[in-house]
Amino acid sequence: MVVLSELLARRRWPNEDPIGKPWKDGKNTVIGVVGNTRAMELNNTDATEIYYAAAAERSRSSGAMRADVNVGDKPLEVMLIELEKAK
Repeated sequence: MVVLSELLARRRWPNEDPIGKPWKDGKNTVIGVVGNTRAMELNNTDATEIYYAAAAERSRSSGAMRADVNVGDKPLEVMLIELEKAK
């Protein structure tokens, strides 16, 4: 099950209702559409978002939650320092 931002839904299925359509990974179905967000910066109005159910992202073997992070052009070392500061 996935929920898409309005912008992503319109880009993927222009002039169609996305509810009930299979997502491109073939494992999920679109169950909802939410308003657009502003990711990273307030002036970024072109953010497309997809939200997966938290339970669907848990590892079957360990029960741990997986988080995928796009760090852009920043080196991993810089991101790890920034994450440590944010704790």
